[in-house]
Amino acid sequence: MKYFYTIFFIIVTYIAAGSSAIRYFIYDIENHESKVSNYIKNNIDKDIKISSLKGHWQGHNPKISFKASKISDNKELGKIVVQLNLFQTLTTFQPVIKYIFVDGLNMTLNLSDNKNVFSLPGTMIIRNSNIRIEYEKNKYMFSNLNVHYNNSSIGIKSNVGFKQNRFSINGIINIKNKNIKDFIYKKNDINVNGNLHIQGSVSNNIFKILKIDTPLAFKNLDVDSYHQFEISKGKILKYKINHKSTNDVDIFIKDNNLNQLNNLILEGSYSSSEDKSIYHISNLEFKKNVDNFIFKNITIQKTEDLKILNLYAKKVDVKNINFLFDYFDSYFVDIRDKLNVTEGFLSDLLVNYNYEYNKLLSSFTLDNLSVNYLKYKLENLSAKILLLDNSLTMKLYSDNLKLSSNNFFRRPLNLINTDLIIKTDLLKRTHFVDILNLSNKDVSFKGNILLDLNNNFIHLNTSINSSNVKNLPNIFPKNIMGENIASWINKSFIKGKVNEGFLFMKGALSTNPFYYDYSGISYAKLNLNDLNIKYSQEWPSLKLNNAGVIIKNENFSFETINEKIFSSNIKKLRVSVSNMNDATLEARAIIDGPIKDFVIYNKDAFNLKIDLKDLNDMSGNVTSHLDFIFPKSKNSNIYNASFDLSNVSYKNKYIEIKKVNGSINLKDNLIVFNKDKYLNGFINGNKTNFNIKSLSNNKISIFGKSNIDYSSLNVELIKQYIKGKSIWNFDFEINLSNFDDNLYKISSNLEGSEVNLPYFFSKKNQNIYKLDITYYKKNSFNMINLNYDKITSLINLTNTSGFISFNDPRRDMPKQNFNLYGNIEYLNLDEISNHNKDDIDLTEYINKVSLKIKQLKKGDFIFNNSFINLTKKKKSLYLNEFSSVSNFYNLFATGEQEIDGLSRIDLTLDSTNLQKVFDDWKIEHGIRDGALSLNSNIQWSGGFNDFDINNIDGSLNLSLSNGRIKKVGSRATRLLGLLNFDLLTKRLSLDFDDVTKNGFYFDNITGDFRIDNGSLYSTNLITQGPSAQILVIGSTNYVNETYDATVIATPEVSKTLPAFALIGGPIAAAATYAAEKIAKALGKDIDDLIKVKYSVTGTWDKPKIEVIEKNFDPLKEIKELFN
Repeated sequence: MKYFYTIFFIIVTYIAAGSSAIRYFIYDIENHESKVSNYIKNNIDKDIKISSLKGHWQGHNPKISFKASKISDNKELGKIVVQLNLFQTLTTFQPVIKYIFVDGLNMTLNLSDNKNVFSLPGTMIIRNSNIRIEYEKNKYMFSNLNVHYNNSSIGIKSNVGFKQNRFSINGIINIKNKNIKDFIYKKNDINVNGNLHIQGSVSNNIFKILKIDTPLAFKNLDVDSYHQFEISKGKILKYKINHKSTNDVDIFIKDNNLNQLNNLILEGSYSSSEDKSIYHISNLEFKKNVDNFIFKNITIQKTEDLKILNLYAKKVDVKNINFLFDYFDSYFVDIRDKLNVTEGFLSDLLVNYNYEYNKLLSSFTLDNLSVNYLKYKLENLSAKILLLDNSLTMKLYSDNLKLSSNNFFRRPLNLINTDLIIKTDLLKRTHFVDILNLSNKDVSFKGNILLDLNNNFIHLNTSINSSNVKNLPNIFPKNIMGENIASWINKSFIKGKVNEGFLFMKGALSTNPFYYDYSGISYAKLNLNDLNIKYSQEWPSLKLNNAGVIIKNENFSFETINEKIFSSNIKKLRVSVSNMNDATLEARAIIDGPIKDFVIYNKDAFNLKIDLKDLNDMSGNVTSHLDFIFPKSKNSNIYNASFDLSNVSYKNKYIEIKKVNGSINLKDNLIVFNKDKYLNGFINGNKTNFNIKSLSNNKISIFGKSNIDYSSLNVELIKQYIKGKSIWNFDFEINLSNFDDNLYKISSNLEGSEVNLPYFFSKKNQNIYKLDITYYKKNSFNMINLNYDKITSLINLTNTSGFISFNDPRRDMPKQNFNLYGNIEYLNLDEISNHNKDDIDLTEYINKVSLKIKQLKKGDFIFNNSFINLTKKKKSLYLNEFSSVSNFYNLFATGEQEIDGLSRIDLTLDSTNLQKVFDDWKIEHGIRDGALSLNSNIQWSGGFNDFDINNIDGSLNLSLSNGRIKKVGSRATRLLGLLNFDLLTKRLSLDFDDVTKNGFYFDNITGDFRIDNGSLYSTNLITQGPSAQILVIGSTNYVNETYDATVIATPEVSKTLPAFALIGGPIAAAATYAAEKIAKALGKDIDDLIKVKYSVTGTWDKPKIEVIEKNFDPLKEIKELFN
C-alpha cells in the first residue's frame, strides 16, 4: 500500500510539475515561436511558418492560437486554434490534441508522404477553409470547407473540386457518421448526402483513381454532369444524375466497341429500400453519326434477392433498337444483320421476369413501326403484343400498313385496314394468323394461315375480293404468279372485279408454290366480272360480264363463255399457262359473227387502211377458231387458226364483191394453201376463184382468176376505152407487217377485149395480146412494170420517172422524167391530144426521146420514116433531130424549148415534087410539079406544145422551080405572093391567054420572108416564067387573109438591062430586070411600060388591084419599092 501512495505521489508530483511547466510554457509560448515553427516544418510541411503565436488556458487544458503562412510565397494559410489534452500529453510524453479549430485555412496536404500521418484530435472544427490534398499525383481541392468532428460523429460540408488536365469535380458534399473510432472507415456506418458538379475530360484511369472496377472504357469523354446522392449506412438510398456532353466520345464495353457518340444527355435516378431497387431513366439522349437516340421514362425494378425483375417504359423510339443491335452485336448476332428498325414507337412496355422460375411476361404497343427485315420492308405497323413465356400474341390494327419486297412483291402492298391476330409458339415455331380483315381500296382478304417452321409446313385458307383485277399481280407474290402472267394481266386488263375469290395452300413451305413436285398444293379460284380487256394497243378492248381464273400449282387458266365482242359471239375463250416459270401463254377461242366486226377488230392490228364508213356496205359472217401460243421468249409466237367465211359481200365505188365462201387456214404462223378448196365468189358479177397462202411469216399471197366484164367495173377510164370481157389472173403479195411493202401482179391475154387507145395500144376483139402488169409498193416507193405486146414500160410513181420501150431492147431508167425508145409503125398525134383531155404538157415529163416512126400523122400531115430525138438538159428541152424522108421530100429540123421561156425551130425542107408533097399532106393547092428548097428559123413564146402559127416570129427562105400554078385560089398559092394572074391581066387590060390558059408556068419563084405575128413580109418575092416576071414587095396577113403590097409586072427582059443592072448594083439590077420583063410581056417598049405600076390590097377572096401611076422612072420607083 505504501508503494501505491509513493507511486501516486510521484504521478501527482509529475503531473503538477508538468502542468506547471506546460502552464509556464503556454504563457511564455510567444517566446518559443521559432521552436513551434521548426516543429511544424519538420513534422508537417517545410514551407509553413507561423506568426501571432499566443497561448492561454481554457479550464484545465491549454490552448494555442497562431496564424500560418507559406514561406515560398508568403501566402496566408489561415488561423489555427489548438487545445491540448493535458492529461494525455503528460502520460504519453507527446502532445495530444483535444480540440482543433481552423478558420480560413489555405494549405496543401500531401497524403502520399507518411510523415503527414497523424492521429485526429477528439474534436476538430474547420471553417471557411480551402485545403488541397495531393494523393498519388492527383490533386483534390476542398473549398469553403466546413468540418465538425468528434469521437462519435463527423460532419463534412464542402465544395469539392478535382482538376487534372481538363477534368474537374465541383459540388457540395455532406458526410454524417456515428461511432467513428480513429476515423476507421466502416461501410455500414457512413451516411453521405450531397450535390456534385463534375466537368471536364476524363481518361480511362479515372476508374483506377476512384478505385472502381468496371468493364467500361472510353476515349475523349467530356463530362458535364450534376449529381445528387444520399447514402445511409453504406447503402445508396437516393441518387440523381443530370449529364450533358457535346463532343464525340469512343465508348467500349469489354471487347464491344460502341464507336463514337456525341451530344450525350442523361437524366435519371436510383432509389432503394430493404426489399427492392428502382432505376429510373428520365431522359437518355445521344447522337450516333446522324442518328439521334432517345430513351425516356424507363423504369427498372428488381428485388434485393434478384428473383424478380420489372421493366417499364412509357414510350421508346424504336430506332434505338438499332443501337442495341449495332453495339451489342454479340448478344444479337442472329438478327443484327437482318433487322433494321427505321421508324415508330414502342409504348407502355412492361417486362416481368422471374429468375427463380424462369418466367417471362411482357406486353407493349407498337405505334407506326417501320422495319426492314431481310429483304422485306414493313411500314406503319401498329399492334398490341403480349409475350407469356414461349407464347407470343400480336393483334395488328394498322390503318395504313405498307409491305414491300423487291424479291417478293412487284409493288408495295398498301393496306388501309389491317385487323388480324398472330399467335406464335416460340418453342414449336408455329404461327397461326387469323385474318379478320386485310384490305385496301382494291382488295380484301379474310381467312387464316398456319405456319409450322419446325415441320416445314404451311396451310393457307383465305377469301379474296377485289374491285380492281389489274392489281392482282401486285397482290400475288412473284413466286406464285409468274412474270409473264403478271405482265399479261397488267397490260391487258383495263378494269375488272374479283368476286368471291378463294385462295388455298397446303404443303411443304420450302417447296412452295409446288411447281416441281407434289409435296403440296397451291390453288386459287377467282370469279371475275365487269371486265374490260385489251390484249394490245392494236386491238380494241374486249368487254366481258364474267370470267374465271384458276391457279393450281404451276398451272394458270383464264376462261369465259357466251360473251360478246361488238355483235359477235364469243362461244369460248381460254387463256392458260401450263408452267408459270416457263410462262408460255396459250390462248384458244371460238368467235362467230359479222365479217364487219372481224375487220373492225383487226383493222388497227394489221394496219388496214380502211375507212369505217366503207364497212356500211360489208356483210356476211366469219367463224374464227383461234389457237395461239405465246412463249416466254419474244418474237416467237405461234398462231394457228381457221376462218370460215359465209356469204361475205363488200361494195365500194370501184368494186362489188358478193357471196364469198370458203376457209382460210393458219398453221404455225403461215396461211396454208388448200388446192382442193378455193375461196369463191363474185367480183362485180364476175365469178372469181381465189386462195391465200403464206410466203413467209409476215407475207401472204392472194392469187386466183376471174372472168372480168369490163362494163361491170365502175372505173370510168376502163369503161371508156376497153370493151368486152377477158379472163384475168392475179397474184397479190401482201406484207402483213407493212402494208406499204406489197407486190401486185395481174395478167391476161385480153382475148375478147377491145381496146380503143392510140394505135400502138389499140386492140380488136379477136386479137390476142399478152398484158402483164406488176405494181410494187414499198413504203413511199411505188413502181409499175407493164408489158403489152411489144411494149415494155417501167414507171417509178414516187418521183414520176421511168421508160417506155417500143420493140426496143433499151431499158435505161432515168432519175427523173421519162425515156421513150423504140420503133413505132404508126403514131397519130391528134389521137394522143384527144386522150389528153386535161391538156397536160407532156413535154414536162420528157427526159429523153429516141423514136423511129414509120408513119407519123398530125392533122392532115403525114410524115413517113420519121425520127424524133429529144433530150432534156438543165432547163431546156433540145430537139436534137426531127426528120422525115419519103420519095418526094426530105425534112430535117432542130430546136430548143427553154423551160418557162421561148421555143425555136430551125427547119429545112427539100422536095423534088411539091405537088406530091401537098397531095400527101392533103393541102389544097394549085401547084403542079415543082421542086422546093425551104429554110426557116422561127420562135415563139412557150413550149413546143404552145406552137401557134398565128403567134410566131422568124424568117423563111423559099426557092421553088420548074412548076406550074394552075389555080391561085388556094391558101398555099396565095401565100406565094398574090399571083392571081387572071385578075392581074384583066385589071391591066392585058391579054395573057396564050400563056395562062393552063396555068402560070414558072421557072423560079424565090423570096425572103420575115414572119411577125401572123404576117409575112417580103421585099424580093420574084416569080420568073416564060411569059412574065412579077416582083412583089409588101406583106400578107395569113391570119386575117389580107394583102398590102405593090406589084410590078413585065413581060420580057431587055438585053440592055443586064448592063444597067451591073452598073446600078443589086437593087438596080433587080429593077432593070423587072422593067424589061414587064415591057416585053406587054408588047411595048420599055419607055412606055415603065409608066405603069399597081397596088394590091383587100382580102384574099376579094383583092383590090389598082394602077398607081404611069410614066414614072422605073428604076427610081423600083428602088423605092425595094427599099
